[in-house]
Amino acid sequence: MKKLLIFLSILILIGIFALSPVNATNNITLSLNKNNITYGENSDVTITLKENGTPLHNKEVKLDIYSSSVNFFGETKKTNEKGKATFNLSSLPTGYYNARMFYYDNYFYNQSDLKVNYGKAKASINLENLANYRTKITIKLTDNHENPLKGYSLDSYLNPPYKGKSLVVYKDGSWIEDGIDLISGNDLKTDNNGIITTIIDGIICKGEISFYLWDGNYKITNTVLINNKIPSKIKITETHLNSYYYFIYYSLLNHKETEINKQLKAIVDGKTYYGKNNLLLIPVGEFKKYTVKLLFDGDSTYAKSEYTHTYTLTGKEIVKDQITGKLVKKFKKFGHTYAKYKIYNIIAYLNGKIKKSFSHYETSLYSAEKYKLFKTANEKIKINGFIPSIYLKNKLRIKAYYDGNNDIKLNYYFQYKKGGISKLAGYIKIHKYKTYYSWYNKQFLLSFSSNLNKKLAIKYARIIGW
Repeated sequence: MKKLLIFLSILILIGIFALSPVNATNNITLSLNKNNITYGENSDVTITLKENGTPLHNKEVKLDIYSSSVNFFGETKKTNEKGKATFNLSSLPTGYYNARMFYYDNYFYNQSDLKVNYGKAKASINLENLANYRTKITIKLTDNHENPLKGYSLDSYLNPPYKGKSLVVYKDGSWIEDGIDLISGNDLKTDNNGIITTIIDGIICKGEISFYLWDGNYKITNTVLINNKIPSKIKITETHLNSYYYFIYYSLLNHKETEINKQLKAIVDGKTYYGKNNLLLIPVGEFKKYTVKLLFDGDSTYAKSEYTHTYTLTGKEIVKDQITGKLVKKFKKFGHTYAKYKIYNIIAYLNGKIKKSFSHYETSLYSAEKYKLFKTANEKIKINGFIPSIYLKNKLRIKAYYDGNNDIKLNYYFQYKKGGISKLAGYIKIHKYKTYYSWYNKQFLLSFSSNLNKKLAIKYARIIGW
């Protein structure tokens, strides 16, 4: 029994010595050509076997990979004439590993650290503006050698660029400048061509787009800077017509409803007309329905836009509406000459027809622009409000003027005690049909009562002949 135990102990010592990194014959070397590889790229590693510095040909070597979560047993391979055997580790996930190399002919092994770095992926993006302020987003994902990466999910974000703001404009006129999520979650995966497509609300104008891959073996190394043109919008503010032109007044607006100082063109029946000072003139043609396509061709900042406007000419449209007067008689009053006119409404239609109708009679001063009717004696007037007596006497002077038609204007003056300077305090206008109304001068706090000088107003009315 004692001899058996001694024999087993000798066998154990021989095994430990045989598996030691130090070879039983110290002139054998096993080495790994690299301890850093990148996922999806330089994933081949090579073991070199030498004895006394000479490569060993046609010898079996093996590579095993270990970590806390992965045990990868490489196949056994024979060395070539240079003593090398190459192993592909393309399926090895990113992380830190222990690589063990074995040469069984001599019971020799060695080990080395091995790191698998993240693979480099690139994302390209195409933005296509659709109707109703929507955007089609197409992202293509490739590795560092332009090979498509299929079956991957990613997140994509629009962020404000450095020292700037992002901009997304929506159909309702609102906009966002702080950035948004473009693609989020792992429901979408790249197809066989490495492409993901989705559609979002809003037009992406400015910002920096970043990407994040859900898969842990690749990292997207690039961002995409977006500097697209800002949407513009055409708005018609007014239209009217005369015998020669159809007038279109317009505004060109940006997303903030601020006017853009650019001119438009219009296409009507195949002819092009150019706007000036926010006005387009379309010559009047035959009586029919017209379609006007207003166009803005865009510039370096704003995107092109268009707007379609229709109108119909029947010939019954009013192109002129005015009044004219016919002299009925002249007469003299208060030393001046007046003229009485018969006033007509004149309506002209696009088809050339004219309609004339009587409106009213009107009397105007013929021989002078304005004249003094007469000057009354100073009259006591009821005054409401605070007026310091140092500035105002108890009586006001009144000057009356007649405009020759429907109004008598009464100018009220007061005088300063010092120097006797006259100052206009206010006026009252007496109207033929409204009897009279009052006005006051806020500067001097004058306020006349509503029944001020009613007798005086009646007196003047009788003089005029109302």
